[in-house]
Amino acid sequence: MAEARGAEETAEGTSTADRGVGGTAGASVVLVCTGNICRSVMAERVLRSRLAAEGIEAIVDSAGISDEESGNPIDPRAVRVLTEAGYDTADHAARQITAEWLGERDLALAMTQRHRAALERLVADLPAERRPEIRMFRSFDPAAAGLTGTELDVADPWYGDQAGFTTTLEQVEAAVPAIVEEIRARRSA
Repeated sequence: MAEARGAEETAEGTSTADRGVGGTAGASVVLVCTGNICRSVMAERVLRSRLAAEGIEAIVDSAGISDEESGNPIDPRAVRVLTEAGYDTADHAARQITAEWLGERDLALAMTQRHRAALERLVADLPAERRPEIRMFRSFDPAAAGLTGTELDVADPWYGDQAGFTTTLEQVEAAVPAIVEEIRARRSA
């Protein structure tokens, strides 16, 4: 694991230790939402696709703060919007995030302030050098510049119709290019 460089929180959504990439060829990122069947897995699939297109190696996975969907596949509405956009949707089983898992990642990207608070609680007992940097996913979206708090939440499509999943995918795709650049910078640090 890399050395901690600070624990300052900023308007952009950074918090806990700002860590670089440790030991492997790439960064390690976990994307987190509630049940790991909509937002976080959509972001995981988009990010993996973009990293592969750029030839960048990184560990990218996703999880939920809840275990209520554990073992379930991607929501069929998310599968539809991801497939239509050309992303892979195979082989997913929802999982719940743990402190140990977070301790193995350099960066944890929360879909909402509620998810971020849950991640902060999970890492509270980890040694500082094992805490990932925790950021809001949309803090990477140029259109979200200047937003704070719940304004940075990624829209929850669960309770809506197919259009909600399209909106979520648009928010995800808007943030991913800057996340790719963040991973690229961490790899060269």
